[in-house]
Amino acid sequence: VEVHILEEFQKEIREFQTVWVEFAAFIRDIKSFDSFAMLKSAIKSDIDTAKSLLQLSN
Repeated sequence: VEVHILEEFQKEIREFQTVWVEFAAFIRDIKSFDSFAMLKSAIKSDIDTAKSLLQLSN
């Protein structure tokens, strides 16, 4: 399980604060990448997908 805090919520979270995570959707299976650039591209795509699912602006 991998959790990313989107920039829209980063200012709301303080250091050492307890954070509850609720899973809204499954985005991608586990995958190996041939390069760091491909990993970065996949993460950006995942973030765009998450924002769309959560109806946040891109």
